[in-house]
Amino acid sequence: MKLYKYMSEEVALEFIKQPLLRITPRQSLNDPFECLPSISVKDKIETYINEQIIPGLKKNQVLTIEELDSFMDLHGIISLSESPDNLLMWSHYGDDHKGMVVEFDIDESDPFALFNTWEVPRESDGKFGRVSYRKSREYPYNITTESISDIRNYYYLSKADEWIYEKEYRYITPFSLANYIKNIKN
Repeated sequence: MKLYKYMSEEVALEFIKQPLLRITPRQSLNDPFECLPSISVKDKIETYINEQIIPGLKKNQVLTIEELDSFMDLHGIISLSESPDNLLMWSHYGDDHKGMVVEFDIDESDPFALFNTWEVPRESDGKFGRVSYRKSREYPYNITTESISDIRNYYYLSKADEWIYEKEYRYITPFSLANYIKNIKN
């Protein structure tokens, strides 16, 4: 599968010198609601947690919303697109048409083989998938003890319909798998 990364002129010049991809923290995404469970879903999770507390079991032994948020903060996103020639993408991510697009050949059976890193362990929470575009941010399924991972994946791989032009695929990866870290202060 061929996927594409749009880059500004500055990032493209750096990429030519040293081919690195940014793992973007969820707080730095364009849409402030991305990867952010809705208030009603957080309320449903809290209600479920409170109903599951067994007498004698301490509350700190049950996953809380803060732990879910903290877990999601330990991961970042590498965004790629199906389309190398989308004018909006060139405008928004390609430095007003002055940047470049890099093509990546992704092995769908082992998408993490793209990276010059040790193998992503199969039990890792790293994930690769196509973004689903939705009108509602609500998690549409029942919430159970087992659904925390599904809730995470749902919010990592869902965006508002307004972003559908991006035709996005995402790598969700723990920051601990990065080979190189560059701290940029905004």
